[in-house]
Amino acid sequence: MQTVATASLTTGSTKEDKKAKVSRVVNFLQRVGLSVDDIDNLSVIHVAGTKGKGSTCAYAESILRHHGFKTGFYSSPHLVEARERIRINGRPITKEVFTSCFWDVYTKLLNTKDENEGTMPLYFSFMTVMAFTLFMKEKVDVVLLEVGMGGEYDYTNFVRTPVACGISSLGLDHTAQLGHTLEEITWHKAGIFKKGAPAVTVPQEESAMQVILQRAQDIQCPLYVAEPLTQEDLRIHNLTLGISGDQQVYNAALALHLCRLWFRKREGREDKASQLCVNTVAAIPRLHTGELTQKVVTGLSQCYWPGRAQTLRKTGVTYYLDGAHTTESMQQCVRWFMQAANEEAKQITGRVSRSLVFNMTGDRSASTMLQYLTLCGFHRAAFCPNIPSSAKIIPDQVNFKVSKTAMLENCVSYRKVWEDLLSTLIAKDVKHSLCDSTKIIHTCPACPPDFSHHTCTCTCTCTCLHHKQSSPVQVSGGPRCVSATFPCISTALKWTSHDREPSCCDVSVQNEAEVANNVDHVQVLVTGSLILIAITILNTMQTVTTARETLGSKREAKNDKVRRIMNFLQRVDLPLDDIDNLSVIHVAGTKGKGSTCAYAESILRHHGVKTGFYSSPHMVEARERIRINGRPITKDLFTFYFWDVYIKLLNTKEDNEGTMPLYFSFLTVMAFTLFVKEKVDVVLLEVGIGGEYDYTNFVRTPVACGICSLGLDHTTQLGHTLEEIAWHKAGIFKRGVPAVTIQQEESAMNIILQRAQEIQCPLYVAEPLTEEDLRTHSLTLGISGDKQVYNAGLALHLCRLWLRRRGNGDGTLGPENDEPHVCLNTVKTIPRLHTGELTQEIKTGLSRCYWPGRAQTLKKTGVTYYLDGAHTIESMQQCVRWFIQAADEEARHINGRVSRSLIFNMTGERSASSMLHHLVPCGFHVAAFCPNIPSTKKVIADQVSFKHPKTTILEKSVSYRQDWDDLVSKAEEGTSCQSANFPCISTALKWATHDREPFCCDVTATVQVATGDLHHVQVLVTGSLILVGDVLGIIYPTLND
Repeated sequence: MQTVATASLTTGSTKEDKKAKVSRVVNFLQRVGLSVDDIDNLSVIHVAGTKGKGSTCAYAESILRHHGFKTGFYSSPHLVEARERIRINGRPITKEVFTSCFWDVYTKLLNTKDENEGTMPLYFSFMTVMAFTLFMKEKVDVVLLEVGMGGEYDYTNFVRTPVACGISSLGLDHTAQLGHTLEEITWHKAGIFKKGAPAVTVPQEESAMQVILQRAQDIQCPLYVAEPLTQEDLRIHNLTLGISGDQQVYNAALALHLCRLWFRKREGREDKASQLCVNTVAAIPRLHTGELTQKVVTGLSQCYWPGRAQTLRKTGVTYYLDGAHTTESMQQCVRWFMQAANEEAKQITGRVSRSLVFNMTGDRSASTMLQYLTLCGFHRAAFCPNIPSSAKIIPDQVNFKVSKTAMLENCVSYRKVWEDLLSTLIAKDVKHSLCDSTKIIHTCPACPPDFSHHTCTCTCTCTCLHHKQSSPVQVSGGPRCVSATFPCISTALKWTSHDREPSCCDVSVQNEAEVANNVDHVQVLVTGSLILIAITILNTMQTVTTARETLGSKREAKNDKVRRIMNFLQRVDLPLDDIDNLSVIHVAGTKGKGSTCAYAESILRHHGVKTGFYSSPHMVEARERIRINGRPITKDLFTFYFWDVYIKLLNTKEDNEGTMPLYFSFLTVMAFTLFVKEKVDVVLLEVGIGGEYDYTNFVRTPVACGICSLGLDHTTQLGHTLEEIAWHKAGIFKRGVPAVTIQQEESAMNIILQRAQEIQCPLYVAEPLTEEDLRTHSLTLGISGDKQVYNAGLALHLCRLWLRRRGNGDGTLGPENDEPHVCLNTVKTIPRLHTGELTQEIKTGLSRCYWPGRAQTLKKTGVTYYLDGAHTIESMQQCVRWFIQAADEEARHINGRVSRSLIFNMTGERSASSMLHHLVPCGFHVAAFCPNIPSTKKVIADQVSFKHPKTTILEKSVSYRQDWDDLVSKAEEGTSCQSANFPCISTALKWATHDREPFCCDVTATVQVATGDLHHVQVLVTGSLILVGDVLGIIYPTLND
């Protein structure tokens, strides 16, 4: 629908043009079933302006939303996806809603095209019709409506009865369409005024104010001037605005008074028209801040545009993160960065270096974008594609069908443009100086604030970048800025931060020697994808912790952890009372707790229940840990809640002794924030490690608790005996809350019973599903493996407890009164729960349960992958039994030679020899050992671990191969297996599959495998869920979509 339109077509040039545009959009609305009378019933706040109209609408939306109103927000342009233009309750509409609404509107318009002279809307008008269709359908309480361009002739100006109109800061922009003087532009902007509807403007230049007043008098509407928030206002109300930048005190004030007008109209207090007789600008009533309610303060402080103007301070480096990718947003980004970075530099003793990490997408002019960044005084500039690694294209780019080669070539061209811009400045003697002294940057008094003049405290001088006047310049030490191109963001960050961030990628820059040393602090400006920025920040929360820091060793440690996470929850406005209102099923165990939760989630979802599921670890992307209705949350939902939680925590950091959560606790807080706000009916909560001292154990009132199979794992943290581990796992029990366990070893069962007695909770044992149960109900479980009958049995009874609490149980659980089981004294007297009759919903839930990476088979031409993230001795035993049975069965149906391959890695402090011992009988012909690195040039952002340096994980991989070779040499006669080490998973996969998969890495193995007449390859990938996840990410990249 996009087209190159003339100025007349875009904005109109006469009254007739305006009427024609209004007539067209009214026609489109009528064709989709909306009349202008319907639109009149919407409560609209209409905002125009040159700069700040989007921020003004965002502030107003946040204020009204925090008053409990359902908001609609229509803005332009979008940052990444068109659906960002339409928001409900502050969030971009989902892809599903966008798709549904798009086809609804488009089909209706298409079906009525012939009856309307073949007219169809262009891009912006179509989006406008679509937005108002959705706002009507969703029955929003208020619409925040941002003008597209101008006002008088804008497509949004069909609204006849707005509650209030606002005008933000005015300036020269879109001059071809709006005029070349401020007065002409002002005339257009004030065209949104409507008779009797109060209008508010920020203070403007005198000539603009005259035009605004004249238009208000002509249209007959009350007019006010919103005075900006003062420093005293901010101090009195302890208020920090949610969006950075000097101009925000004006935008926030304008939004405040527009909302107050909206409240007054809603309360039936109509605005008086006494201001219509005002004849001079000086006589226009001024609106001051006055007293702010807590809801207004919250709305202003928690307003934000995700990924825009965000600052992250760490030891020795400050990241300035802004997803600017248009000319306008880049100008704003540069202004914000210059001001914020200069202010920070004044407080730092020592030398400060500035770095840029840059990329752009689409067909915008790199020169136009980069010219603004030359003002910033960067010492290093890195150009890299929006790829966490050199072989992974992020989802934001997939739709562009851009090859990796093309993306890298684009970055090379951006670097060349950058260097050309800098050389042009030098050629004209318009220079940024580079010296080893402290740089002082100040505003040129003869220039607008947008332009900066650079002076150094040494002999070199330079000129104003705006005036471009020549002056003597002494250049010392080579080029002002060293630039380089990188294949991925990880390497770019490592280089630009001067090695202040750990990375799995090695960095080699040809002109590294030219970069100045002895830097005390680095300021890094990063622009890119919002989700990529979010994942980058999330990765910085990882840390190497001791066992005590991870789990604690005494009850005081648990209390400390509960207090910490309670503090984090309160700081994101989520008190424990809200958590208590969630309906939680809490599951601990050594092996199978994830599968148990997956079965329970599937059963309840197939009962029509809205489910939330929090698990760990993830395999490919961090968002897999948080699921709604069985699916990983979308990238957009992850991004929204990440910034929502992160900014609230960051804004309250200084008031809480500088504390911020680490990786797991952050995601836990984020998950529960999402579950509460998304109003799930039930939460399936998987323990991280242990139970007693786990971060998830802040839940006070679960509906039921479960314990799956127990074994020796995480012994450093949990203890070296089964009894100690059982004590930790049963630490999730809560008084009066029924607990269910599968049958455990006698020593573990005694501990579980003892803890249930101490905590005073009813206790049951869930019997596994029998072969008779499966046969009777024609049931095949959704997850493979012998142990799944236990996990499914446990999940079944946890669900029955939940359903009984809800009031629709099937009566098969047992006595309604659980209290008698608290006084049981022996393991044998613990009530046993049997399968009984299964409803269709339960059978469907069990059979359709999907849990990737656990006993999963993926068949492709010439190769079958057997994927199991077994990482304990017990789970490895189960994995081997499953693999041998499944692989033998497959081999019987293959006519030709079959080869078996192993790809292995493990993490943590487990015994590799104990794990590998069980794999020897599988009859592997080749065994590949590699670290959890997708490729030597590839680091998936969600999989980056800052806990272990690359050298360490490579050394461990070598030791695992040595253990394997020792075990094979001691095995029974005739056992042989060729083994090899690889630096990454890609190379291991290529070798283990006998070249049956195309990968980006070339393989040079010390061991060459004779393929001969090989017909099929069976590849077992095991030892680590992360390893399995990385393999899935390579061979099945659309897994989470």
